[in-house]
Amino acid sequence: MQIIISALALSFILVSQHVVAKIYKYQDANGNWLFTDKKPEAKNAQSINIRKTKKDSPPEVSLSKTITGDKAEFRIENKLLTSVHCEVQLPEEEPNTYLVQAFSNTVILQTDRTHMRTNEIEFWCILGDPHTRPDATATYLVPFKGHRLLEVSQGFNGRFSHAQEPQIHAVDIAMPIATPISAARDGIVISIKNNYSYAGTNSGFFLDKANYVQVLHEDGTYAIYGHLLMGKIDVAVGDKVKAGDLLGRSGNSGFSTGPHLHFVIQYNDQGTMKSVPFRFIQSDGSTVKPKQGMWLKPSR
Repeated sequence: MQIIISALALSFILVSQHVVAKIYKYQDANGNWLFTDKKPEAKNAQSINIRKTKKDSPPEVSLSKTITGDKAEFRIENKLLTSVHCEVQLPEEEPNTYLVQAFSNTVILQTDRTHMRTNEIEFWCILGDPHTRPDATATYLVPFKGHRLLEVSQGFNGRFSHAQEPQIHAVDIAMPIATPISAARDGIVISIKNNYSYAGTNSGFFLDKANYVQVLHEDGTYAIYGHLLMGKIDVAVGDKVKAGDLLGRSGNSGFSTGPHLHFVIQYNDQGTMKSVPFRFIQSDGSTVKPKQGMWLKPSR
């Protein structure tokens, strides 16, 4: 059985910027191409510049400043299709928390225009309402289609990258590149990333690089379908999907050692991101708890 390591850093919303990142690729003794953000000693190393543009970035949560006369107003603006729970730290003050609804903004400070600069305010946000309670009766289809069984390469509490929240109840399913990935449950697409084609595990640089689709469910939880193939995501932000609908194709992007799907259901529990245990419904109607080494039957 092949052990595939994966990790996704999707719990926190970061402000998108135009970024040019330099990474290096080189071949190991077995002829495999490896990628890293640190210049390797290998003679066959090649540098690659990766440009990330605003167009490629997921929707963002940002801090804005509006000046009217001699007054300034600071707001957190949420452009996502779901609420975000933000903690704001002003200089020499205790942090305050704010729940900012989808497509809205919240005033966090009103002051004299010269009293505070935007870069003096620290804030961080996580998806969802902190009072979210997962629906224990919700069902989830196996999130891939096809005619072959595929193996769970890492299950719940996997020692490689599922040992702590919010990934404890995540699964990795090894599969060939371009396997059809389908929605496990009805929902609405709230975020996608579709701009990265490389993979590596020898640097933290790759932790947030995986392509993914994020689907919000009726109970406030959301599923992440990670390590998808660049350019092969078939949905857009705002699309409503039904269980079984095609989302994209599997790949090997980001922090990963081989082609696979990373699947996890997460929610905001009092300001802490947690994962939700689940069972899969297979094409024959049977229900299974995914475990490492188990072979899953594809969705209908």
